[in-house]
Amino acid sequence: NAETKQLSMITVQQFGEGGKLQQVENADTAIWNGQYWVMQNGIIYDLSAGNGVERTMKFKEQSLPIKSAPKDIQQD
Repeated sequence: NAETKQLSMITVQQFGEGGKLQQVENADTAIWNGQYWVMQNGIIYDLSAGNGVERTMKFKEQSLPIKSAPKDIQQD
């Protein structure tokens, strides 16, 4: 939402060599701090071993690797 500068129900997928899924991050919300997004209340699933979920990690806050400002993100 460009007005509130928030995203909700976020999923970020990271891919490695050959397009293989390496990591999935889910978060309840993300807030734009003027420079980058900060995800809140989430969990990271590590799939890097290639045999499903190797481990999970919960977080309260984590930077989202997307620098696009709220006005630059459109919901389809």
